[in-house]
Amino acid sequence: MKIQRKFLYFADAADDTYMFAADNFVEIKNASSTTLNMHFHPGVVGGGTDPTDIITLTIVDGSEKVVCQAIADAIADAYSNAMVVVCDLENSVYLNANITSVALTAAS
Repeated sequence: MKIQRKFLYFADAADDTYMFAADNFVEIKNASSTTLNMHFHPGVVGGGTDPTDIITLTIVDGSEKVVCQAIADAIADAYSNAMVVVCDLENSVYLNANITSVALTAAS
């Protein structure tokens, strides 16, 4: 059985690229019916109050469960590539068709 470490890749419209080890993934919180916040343990921790890096995915209204399932399946798939492209705006590549945009808030 092939088991490998997974990495989640994100690129926004400004061509800022972020890649997190799936091991650092903490949770997904629904911020609205069109927004999911993915929380990750940060690579560098500042002195602020928010201890996680947050990737904000903009999604099609009401597609939270489908998008969460796609992310969970991609992380759990031991036979797929180590790098999972969740959202790459520059190249129009999305893990799921319901994902439409991405933004990052680094830990403060």
